[in-house]
Amino acid sequence: MDIMASKVYSTKQIPRKLGELYKFLVRELESLSQIVLPQEKAGIILEIVLKKKPIDVIVSPNETLTPAQAERIAKVMGEVSEGKPLAYALGEWFFANKLFFVNQAVMIPRPDTETLLEVASAYLEYLVNVKGIRRPRVLEIGVGTGALIISIANRFPNAEAHGTDISIDAIKTARENSIRHRVRNLRLYRGDIFTALPKGMKFNLVVSNPPYVGAGEEIDPLVALFEPKQAIFVPKGMESTFYHERIISEAHQRLYPEGMVALEVGIGQSQEVKRLMEKAGLKDIRFHKDLASNDRVVSGIWQES
Repeated sequence: MDIMASKVYSTKQIPRKLGELYKFLVRELESLSQIVLPQEKAGIILEIVLKKKPIDVIVSPNETLTPAQAERIAKVMGEVSEGKPLAYALGEWFFANKLFFVNQAVMIPRPDTETLLEVASAYLEYLVNVKGIRRPRVLEIGVGTGALIISIANRFPNAEAHGTDISIDAIKTARENSIRHRVRNLRLYRGDIFTALPKGMKFNLVVSNPPYVGAGEEIDPLVALFEPKQAIFVPKGMESTFYHERIISEAHQRLYPEGMVALEVGIGQSQEVKRLMEKAGLKDIRFHKDLASNDRVVSGIWQES
């Protein structure tokens, strides 16, 4: 992996005028081979650290940074020059236009997972407006930052939201994000898949973006180096759809009739996940594409015979 030698940035190096700062950030980020779309990333730094939009660079180029802002940017740029992903250096990242705390105990939220958010939202709209279910119960397995289940809970404040994760640090991060976004209708449980949930608790919707990278599969070196391995890789020797199969095989015990399972999948995994859903007795199985037109989510409905 070709990353330039790390640099130490002092606050004196950080331009204090907004317009000059933006140019400085673009130039520095362009020198790092791991940074894609440096202008966009420079804009994200301005938005997170300074609460400024790219248009502010044009409208108010002479606006001045505070010493604390300059110090934070120096720290962020130093960590990024060492190879750390920008989201971890900032400690915050966007998902569905909302800002969430992130750290190396959780995966960085990605736009692909917004497909899962839209699938979940469409189904909940159907339950509420067509089926008349006023308080649908939703579960996310593997909450990580909590970005997905918190976004769902924000959109559907009358829903009963639940989340599980095997990582206590992920649970803590999700809880911090729920406080940040003033979500009161979310309960979090530490445990593997369904095991931590109260006995007999059932749901109208189960969503998950489970680990789906198997041994020998290609992955961004920075992801493998910095992001939590238990959130990325399936157990050694197992198929890449190992966790999909576990969730699907147990889901019928946790779903109300006409309850949905919606799972994010990797490239090339949708047909296998469909087969697993058919084997488990799920019906109305559908593929949902991401912005790049890849099958990104597979959903199915549980119908008791």
